[in-house]
Amino acid sequence: MGAAWLLILALLPVPWMLDALFRVLWGLAARRQRIVLGSPVGRVLALVPARNEGSAVRPTLESLVKAAEGQEAKVVLLLDGPDPQARGVAEALGVRVLEKPTPGPHKAAALRYAAQTLAEEILAADAVAIFDVGSVVAADFFRQLRFPDGVAAVQAKLAGHGTGPGEAAGLSEALAQDVWDRGKQNLGWSVKLRGTGTVFRSRVFLELASKLETQIEDTEASLLLQAAGGKAVLLEGAVVQDEKPKCVEEASRQRARWLAGQANLLWRHRGMLLKLLAKSPLQGLAWVVGLLSRPLSLSVPLRFLVGAALALLSWRRSEQLLAGWGLVVAASAAAEAAWLVARHPRVVAPAIHLAWAWVKAVATFPQGAKRWLRGRGRGR
Repeated sequence: MGAAWLLILALLPVPWMLDALFRVLWGLAARRQRIVLGSPVGRVLALVPARNEGSAVRPTLESLVKAAEGQEAKVVLLLDGPDPQARGVAEALGVRVLEKPTPGPHKAAALRYAAQTLAEEILAADAVAIFDVGSVVAADFFRQLRFPDGVAAVQAKLAGHGTGPGEAAGLSEALAQDVWDRGKQNLGWSVKLRGTGTVFRSRVFLELASKLETQIEDTEASLLLQAAGGKAVLLEGAVVQDEKPKCVEEASRQRARWLAGQANLLWRHRGMLLKLLAKSPLQGLAWVVGLLSRPLSLSVPLRFLVGAALALLSWRRSEQLLAGWGLVVAASAAAEAAWLVARHPRVVAPAIHLAWAWVKAVATFPQGAKRWLRGRGRGR
């Protein structure tokens, strides 16, 4: 291998290493116990986007209806195209149904439609809450809802449940919220919105919804909010039980959508990323390297392989500096994997299933652009 190829190989893991450094920084910052409180929220409009979910909407709607009892909260089932079974469930529970006449292409388009159609009602409310089908809230969710001063959105803690890759996905999300998002919040940064259990101030929702145009609307909203100078924080005391994929095929379909969405986001909002880099270089850099490093299920193994290959090839050419860099890269990936095995040994097998789902998602990447929501059921 020539010197030019060795240099390319040495530069390839740079974004992954920077992302790892940011995650270490957030982990250290998360060790401080800093809780952000706020004032109770009055009127809430809860939106549940759904496409071809049928009777699967029942647990989510039932939990929201129960939580809304005695509160100034209204629940709306947002159908992306006709779904008579889901409509029947909603009407039997007394839930209003809003149907987007033309289905697709993604959840972002459904939220834009809701923002346009319900604009007056949204402005009359104090907040708009978004919940996916498969999410279930506690009976006191709306009573627990708080908005700190100066905050544009709050994100509830998600407690994921599932088997196989779903178990690993739940652990990954818990780690991201309990450690990385907690660390970001302690540093004064905005946390990541998760697409369900997310609550916006009404005017913020209307402004953001009009700009959403990718398959990963939660990540997109997080970027747009932060680039505009807004902030999201973790909602203390309110937990959303969230259903995760039950099999590799379901997880793979979901992750193909995410991969397509990430590529779309990088291209469509490159201007926003540059704006954030100019306004806050550290936070902007964290966004860029984060998008280039996800999913960790793929980038961590690749980081180890690239680092090991660089160390071996450079050593053979007596390029000690590059060989040392390769060893550092490989060792950092091995350390992350060892930490996972040591701290969560029972999730190793599900994590392997999740990594395989990502590999399959890469193979079906072009179809990911056509999928909506979480990839369950028909028509996704």
